[in-house]
Amino acid sequence: MHYFLITHPDGELEYQVGIELEDQRIAWSFPDIGVSVSEFAKTATVQAGGKRYKVEHLHGIRPFNDDAQMRALQKDLPRRVAYWVDDNTRYCLMHVPGDTLLP
Repeated sequence: MHYFLITHPDGELEYQVGIELEDQRIAWSFPDIGVSVSEFAKTATVQAGGKRYKVEHLHGIRPFNDDAQMRALQKDLPRRVAYWVDDNTRYCLMHVPGDTLLP
């Protein structure tokens, strides 16, 4: 699991969690894109929805200390992530009281 700092075009900061897949790509929910898989980068500018976002990698942690468990998790992650990507799951926004949960 990796933690990133995203700087929105208006300067707003957002912390984002990404899950590293077996091929070192990152699965995450990105502003203006939703759930997606992208190349891992320590620092990058990402174009999304006609806007430019600055992305900075902060740190990563291993959910398991055991290498075999880590390999098994990484091997299974594409299957787990595919559902959310294939379903075009939108970027999660904060729910405001009174808003409907579905569009």
